Amino acid sequence: MVFTPWAVKYYFLILKPDYVGYIAWRGLQPFAILANNPITNSELSYYVYEHGHSVAFSIMQSEKYLNWLIYEKVSATDLANLLKDKNGQQHSHSIAPGLLTTEHLQHLQQLAMDILPENFAKTICKTTSPFIQAIHELNLDKHRQNRLILLGDAAGVLRPHIASGATQALRAAISLRETLQSNNTIDAALTEWESKEITARQQLAKLAEIMGDALVLNSPSWQQMDQAKMDQWWKCMMQGRQWYVTDYEDAN
Repeated sequence: MVFTPWAVKYYFLILKPDYVGYIAWRGLQPFAILANNPITNSELSYYVYEHGHSVAFSIMQSEKYLNWLIYEKVSATDLANLLKDKNGQQHSHSIAPGLLTTEHLQHLQQLAMDILPENFAKTICKTTSPFIQAIHELNLDKHRQNRLILLGDAAGVLRPHIASGATQALRAAISLRETLQSNNTIDAALTEWESKEITARQQLAKLAEIMGDALVLNSPSWQQMDQAKMDQWWKCMMQGRQWYVTDYEDAN
């Protein structure tokens, strides 16, 4: 059986994810109201600034949307005050759309205008229901209990920079199928599979940590970077580690 994240609480060790020192302001804006905005010319836009970066990309729901986020450093001390919604309710991990305070919205809009190109900043300022996601991480040292197993995002919480939730769920499912086919018993297969999955998840968690540190917590002086310096910075950061996005680009 494969369980979603609540299985961690009820069937596995009861652990709390760790806050990593920064948040993401997030929102969705319909493409239909972004006519003639240059940001819609690309499926993925990426902006960098001191102590963070911003990403905007298209997604399909009932219609096409621009999904944007802005990373911002926030100390653990300040996080509790930030995660209090307009009704005065305290949250631990996020504030949902529609619940940001006037102060939240004013801060977000000023932040956008200070660090982003005007057309992107105006898009963010016009977003009707932005929300806050505090970035956490949680690494599990077990992915199964008897014949209950965890796959994909249910197997832990990774920083979002590696954008690999769906791909890792598929990889883990394929690995499970192959391991089941190559073993004589289910229990033997699950023992082998869990060992491989723990190693794979630990490697992913380390990569996500490295990217978060390099892109948010200790980002370089972007204005002083040219292509050669950027390539060298990326090489030093990755230290031979693989990431499916750049591996695909390199192969093509």
